[in-house]
Amino acid sequence: QQVIIAVSGSFELHLLGRNSKEIIYLSDPSEGILISSFIWREMHNLSDDCVILVLASEPYTESDYIREFSEYLEHLEARTC
Repeated sequence: QQVIIAVSGSFELHLLGRNSKEIIYLSDPSEGILISSFIWREMHNLSDDCVILVLASEPYTESDYIREFSEYLEHLEARTC
């Protein structure tokens, strides 16, 4: 799980889950978004002064992350079977 916060500036957070698609605009450092595991996320339209803070529930491990959207879709399909 992760909490994502716009510490400075603003950006759009694009989220894609199994049955949902959402765009959230973040610009208030007193607010964050809690994202559960296996949600595809992308940051778009970052302001010039944007600083993003990500708080994670587990230590970073490169192998835990899917970097390609096509691979995410494959894993998503496998989880529904």
